[in-house]
Amino acid sequence: MLDIKIKTNAKELGMKLNRMSGKVKDGIQRALDAAQATVWTKSRRLAPIRVKGKKGFLRSQIKPIPTGSPFKRIIKSGAFYSSYVHEGTRRWPLSIPPKAPGTVRQYFKVAGEQSEREIISHFQRAINNALK
Repeated sequence: MLDIKIKTNAKELGMKLNRMSGKVKDGIQRALDAAQATVWTKSRRLAPIRVKGKKGFLRSQIKPIPTGSPFKRIIKSGAFYSSYVHEGTRRWPLSIPPKAPGTVRQYFKVAGEQSEREIISHFQRAINNALK
């Protein structure tokens, strides 16, 4: 299973967020949900497939995972070989591109990079709405 994490000082951030008003917390949680959905959608679209036009097992195994934490979001791939595809191996290095056009080997990484502006806008909207 592939697990990519963006590390922050989550405990300190969580304590500060818990002290915020309900409107701010709700806005941040909605922004986190939107950011997760954005990266999830893009990573599924970018993940390689074996047969053109088919959904593919790897794509079908990329899913958002409930965490039980209000300020934590996870997207994982349950395919046993997903880390090999994403990170490459000696036999299949990252320099060998996937056969299907429009797909990439490092689908999580690229999806996160491509989503950066959209994710920032989700949080900017949440902050602006909370300040109204």
